[in-house]
Amino acid sequence: MDAELEHQFQCIVANSGEELLEKIKDERFDIFLLDIQMGGLNGIEIAKKIREKDNEAIIVFMTGYRKYTLEAFEINAFHYLIKPIMPEKFRNLMKRVLKRFHEIKVHRENTQKFILKTQSMIMKIDYKDILYFEKDFRKIKIYTVKGNYDFYGSFKALLTELDQNIFIRCHQGFVVNKNKIVRCNNEQILINANRTRISVSRKYKNNVIRAIESNEL
Repeated sequence: MDAELEHQFQCIVANSGEELLEKIKDERFDIFLLDIQMGGLNGIEIAKKIREKDNEAIIVFMTGYRKYTLEAFEINAFHYLIKPIMPEKFRNLMKRVLKRFHEIKVHRENTQKFILKTQSMIMKIDYKDILYFEKDFRKIKIYTVKGNYDFYGSFKALLTELDQNIFIRCHQGFVVNKNKIVRCNNEQILINANRTRISVSRKYKNNVIRAIESNEL
């Protein structure tokens, strides 16, 4: 495989549509490679269920059946690849998939906003400006490139609100913007904007390392 395609991904494999839906029910995945004919739900039905949760996921069908092409593109599939699949065709397809992934990633970070609400104000903060969140008893502190703020709230509620493709928990008391991480050692991660060092716990360390690797795409 070309060096430019040698990246780190978190991958899952499922032998049926139902198994796939079970595996992704609590997580968000960016790229799906689906067959059409499977036991139980077929690939088109699975893609529709994926679309109910995520309009941006990149869905690629790899199948020997041509007759589902129209249905695939009605679901906004990225590509419909007919078997047999030649290595060169697959490599070219994955280059296009990665390029699209980059575009979605940049757009997501540049357009999404965090709504900060306090008793005295409501403020919209661009995701790209957020460095990290810190738990401080009943309050949460938010550190940004333009200033720091705090508000009353819980980390549990915060994590359900944030885009997990951009933010990651690294410690019981910290949630960081993945795109701001420079490196991770045994006990700390370095945030690039102000060279801040933040604690990383053993529980979350592997997730942080995967996040750094995925940002090399």
